Amino acid sequence: MSSNLNKALQKPSRLEPLAPPATDSEHGEVLTRLDVCKPSPKTMLKLLHRIKALVVQLLPHQVDMDVLRQPEVKSQIINSNTVSTFIDASGDLKDALPFALLKLKQYFQKEALQDQSDYDEHMCRSVASEVLSRYVMHRVDAQKLPKVMSHRFLYLESDGDLSAPLSVLELAIDLHATFFLSSDESQTAVTALWNGSWVQIHTDTSQNQIEYVPYHKTDGHSLFHHFDPSKIAVPKYQNYLRIVIWVVFLAVFSFSVQSPTEQLNPKKRFDEWEYVLYGMSISFLFEEANRMFKSLRIRGLSSVFNFWTIVNVITYVILTLSFNLRVAGIYSVDESDKDRLHMLSFEILSMASPLIWIKLLPIFDLFLYVGTMELVIIRMIRQSLVFFLLLGVVFAGHAQALYALDAADGEQGSFASICKILLRSIFGDADFGTVANQARFGQPFGEFIFYAWCFVTIIILLNVLVALYASSYEGVTDDAVNEFMAFFAGKTVSMIRTPDHFVYVAPFNLIEDIFVAPFEWIVTKETYSKINRVVLSVLFFIPLSIIAALEANDVFRQTTVYKNFIDTRIPFMDADVDDLDEEDEEYKICRHRFEDLKKRLE
Repeated sequence: MSSNLNKALQKPSRLEPLAPPATDSEHGEVLTRLDVCKPSPKTMLKLLHRIKALVVQLLPHQVDMDVLRQPEVKSQIINSNTVSTFIDASGDLKDALPFALLKLKQYFQKEALQDQSDYDEHMCRSVASEVLSRYVMHRVDAQKLPKVMSHRFLYLESDGDLSAPLSVLELAIDLHATFFLSSDESQTAVTALWNGSWVQIHTDTSQNQIEYVPYHKTDGHSLFHHFDPSKIAVPKYQNYLRIVIWVVFLAVFSFSVQSPTEQLNPKKRFDEWEYVLYGMSISFLFEEANRMFKSLRIRGLSSVFNFWTIVNVITYVILTLSFNLRVAGIYSVDESDKDRLHMLSFEILSMASPLIWIKLLPIFDLFLYVGTMELVIIRMIRQSLVFFLLLGVVFAGHAQALYALDAADGEQGSFASICKILLRSIFGDADFGTVANQARFGQPFGEFIFYAWCFVTIIILLNVLVALYASSYEGVTDDAVNEFMAFFAGKTVSMIRTPDHFVYVAPFNLIEDIFVAPFEWIVTKETYSKINRVVLSVLFFIPLSIIAALEANDVFRQTTVYKNFIDTRIPFMDADVDDLDEEDEEYKICRHRFEDLKKRLE
């Protein structure tokens, strides 16, 4: 199939005549008549083959990456004519072209890893695919942008199965396509989703299809007009509500871990703080399990391997283990076991404290500096995996050598003590005297092994770790703004990506699971929707009232009364372009026509 497409592309007579290149990539007319299509997976695969052949034809060899990212009007490779050619090559599937190009970015990245001899060529094509996808999106009509950004496409995989449905925005986030996500169109979509200007609706649950539609705001100024239970699902409000709930959970946790020091409960029963703590923990656990299950079912295993998911899983495992030990201690018959399990439960519970405090970082990650530093830390942790892999191999070899030397005389010491000696040396507490003076390690061989361990870890591996951290820092800070935009896009879309028609933020999800969810099987869809709206209005009355007050204030800011008597901003929006040549009563502002001045800047 690919060879046939290459032959077709080499014969211009078989293709439709190319449209003249657009002079303005921001307002090109190629996609103004865009009709949102729904191609079959087989048709989508054909489009991928066709566009892949064009990308290879465009870049048959390696070029400079910076040249590919140049603005469209300055680039000699990806210019207006190139973009128009790719648009014409997509035929009636123009709205699927940005998705196809991003999918080819992923394809060429995998090819670069598999074919090391052509690594640079494949990476150039990967970058070019992302750049083309951004420039094609520039030409999408603004009214069509929500549908193009939200429609999920499928294609046939090599094994004949259907791919997971993905939209172009979701795919860009999964690929960490910072150049695409930093475009005006992507940030327009992300910002609209974040503040609720666009809302996500489920158009076809059988195929997991969604659509972004503008939210129709009311013009009323009262709180009643803006009181809408669906506002809880808006990422901005959902984020702030989760932060407040987590701060409350942190306070409850702080009171709970102090209870072992109070001997007011000789029966070691749950106190009121523990009831709240473990109740909220169960709700968080159910919410995370539900999110992971839906992500695994829709997007696969790779969707759950991220920093915050790992933090959540470890936190909830510790809380679950502490809860089980606490219950076991309460119902234990032996008093000594009761006391031991009681203290062990709180000792394990205290291990969750650093992780619970770490989850307060989302309070500040909407600021550019803090969000960038969070990205640096996450990337450093990811880069540390290489260091720990090397350290584990070196540690196993030296630990086995010392253990073998210890057992050579027929008397084996503690293997744990050997591990402690090696691990403490990494943190600057190398016990040279113990290794040199003890005959258990067969002098001078044990001392030589220990010196070799210190040299490899302290001199080599730790410097490798420092170099990896420096690379991670530079990789993020050199492109800090684009990296932050990609991070913000991922944070926003992750809150609405898993299918959930009615959002019950934990710990209120327990109320949904116990009292509301059973009605889904015994009442009509309209009745079930009304039940959820009533329950959401009652549970989240306070936050919904605050949201309504804020939005009513935003509407008031658009009124004539506010603009005439309160607004102190420069009224740029009130100025008409035709008035820019009018004479001033006191001075002559300019002696040249404004249109002539604009032409001099072209």
